[in-house]
Amino acid sequence: MRIILDANVLISYLLAPGKPRTITTIVETCLYGDIDLVVPEELLIELRASIAESPNLNQRISTVQVDRLVGIMMTVAEKPPKLMDTFPQYTTDPDDDYIVAYAVVHDVDYLVTGDKHLLVLKQVKDANIVLPATFLGILDK
Repeated sequence: MRIILDANVLISYLLAPGKPRTITTIVETCLYGDIDLVVPEELLIELRASIAESPNLNQRISTVQVDRLVGIMMTVAEKPPKLMDTFPQYTTDPDDDYIVAYAVVHDVDYLVTGDKHLLVLKQVKDANIVLPATFLGILDK
């Protein structure tokens, strides 16, 4: 199973790592389980920028935590080559289009996100776009 975890899922994980909950189960299964995690460079840039630009987040998530998670992801995940500088329009938020493009080009089965601009798509080509709780149900099967 090939998966992309959106930055908002990773941020939720960093806000409470190790606590038993849906996000923790999903991220740790993708990092340490039998899942092919796909991590585009743009996703890591978005993750770091989202935390750095938010006073609420950068007070609660340290750079050490981010570096540790990124380091693990870079060790276990597939790092696809950069696709392009501009992406086809999939959503009403152009900042989200890159992640859909990677999901399509790299034959991802699931894009796990909490982003409403992505969730309304439900599916693009073979990539199913699902909430973390929905994906947890898929993992449980």
